[in-house]
Amino acid sequence: MFVSDRRRRTEMEEFMKKKTTIIFTIYLVFIFLYPLLKGSIAHVNGYPSYFEKLIRCINIIPFYFDYTVMPAIILKNIVFKLCLFIPVGYMLFAPEQRQIKAAKIILLIGLSKELFHLLILYGYFDITDIIYYLIGGLIGYHIHKIIFGFLFTNLSNNRA
Repeated sequence: MFVSDRRRRTEMEEFMKKKTTIIFTIYLVFIFLYPLLKGSIAHVNGYPSYFEKLIRCINIIPFYFDYTVMPAIILKNIVFKLCLFIPVGYMLFAPEQRQIKAAKIILLIGLSKELFHLLILYGYFDITDIIYYLIGGLIGYHIHKIIFGFLFTNLSNNRA
């Protein structure tokens, strides 16, 4: 009976890993492709060459905002960027994984996303967005860590 329960638990864990991987992959595809829904920036100021368009679509100054935009829109954008990566950090949590490894993965995903949008001219490369992605991802990572710790503590107390 004990072996059967262990096998069932292992099968369930494998199923959950596969399910999480599929959901994570679909979410990453969404993250990369959502700017395509907003439209191209290929027409930016009518610059003639691809290279000039690329240069105009890069912001490498952290926390530089266009102050002609309403503050409510800036705040909404910040909250959106933070919330966009909370699920990424949540799904990256593993009890044996250190936070620094998750942070590196989040940075890599954020940088890849920004470069992808820049190269296809469907978005802007903004270093501030990468910082927001990192913060949002770490928030998700810690939410999962807290939930996992809470559940693990409760399960341990119930078995004792």
